[in-house]
Amino acid sequence: MKNKATTLFLLICSLSIIKLSATVDYLVVNHLTQQLYWAETDHPPGWIAWENIAKNKYQSEEEKYLNMGYTFTQNPFLLEEIFLLVLISAVFIGFLLKRKRTFS
Repeated sequence: MKNKATTLFLLICSLSIIKLSATVDYLVVNHLTQQLYWAETDHPPGWIAWENIAKNKYQSEEEKYLNMGYTFTQNPFLLEEIFLLVLISAVFIGFLLKRKRTFS
């Protein structure tokens, strides 16, 4: 029984260490933030201002946007995060102002 448990434990540990690789599916560009992102079907980019590049134009479009000063990003949700931060801050400030008025 101990041997089976040890074997199972080693199997689970070895599977958790293995780095999974993914394939790149498509190139997307965000003109507001001037960013490029290699998106995958399992991990699509953000929702705001991302535009797909045609599959047969990946290389030429990538070179064009890089020459225009666009950069690659690892965070495709930048605009969504900024929007959410502003929204949460506005709600928090509104809550503090309302609380201040009730104590005055």
